[in-house]
Amino acid sequence: MILFLGDSFTWGQGLPIEKWISDNEKSIEECNRLMPPTHPSELYNYEDDNYRKQNHFPNLVAKHFNKSYTTKFGNGGTNKDIIDIIQNIGSHCDGRGVDFYIIQFTEVSRDPNLHDTPGDIFKDTVLKNGVDEFFENYIKEKIKKIDNIITKSYNKKWFGFSWRDDFGKVLEENYTDNYIPIEYENKQHNNFEELRTKNRHLMLSGKYDGIDDDHFNSEGHQLIANSIIKKITPYL
Repeated sequence: MILFLGDSFTWGQGLPIEKWISDNEKSIEECNRLMPPTHPSELYNYEDDNYRKQNHFPNLVAKHFNKSYTTKFGNGGTNKDIIDIIQNIGSHCDGRGVDFYIIQFTEVSRDPNLHDTPGDIFKDTVLKNGVDEFFENYIKEKIKKIDNIITKSYNKKWFGFSWRDDFGKVLEENYTDNYIPIEYENKQHNNFEELRTKNRHLMLSGKYDGIDDDHFNSEGHQLIANSIIKKITPYL
């Protein structure tokens, strides 16, 4: 089994929009109304949610290797959520059955435990080393914690990629065995933010004029899946 952890990109936010438009089920305006935070995507009906599951990159990767897979329940997520699930794997699934952990690191500013840093320590660290170094050290600490749990405690393998270049840079420079480069048109990227903003056709908003959702469409999910497949193939 492959365990995928991430945020709304991993979950497949917005993918049913493709189905709604291609089948003439909903107008652009109706699609835009059925988006978070106004409309929770967990309210998709069975067919719409099944379309999401079939086309998000976790399923594409698992299907390629003929492996079962699981993800965090529900849309969205933070890096703290990822660590919490890894630390308490037994409450999510039988950890003995996990072959690989695939981790999509998300926006660091979402992490609630950033705010757990005592004010004086935060201010002193920022004044001494600067904001960039504070966040870099925070990111290194989180990745090291994940590596210690999965590699040393569970004796399992993990691979990771990032939405932003902050986590991506640390993965690329310090965790080359675990790092998943995102490949597109013979170029490698240490994050997918720069990739999707320069290639809008990979997003739902780029595929359909007037759609407000900037998550990946099915082509974007296939691109991510291909990068993961290329990375983990030697380990299977």
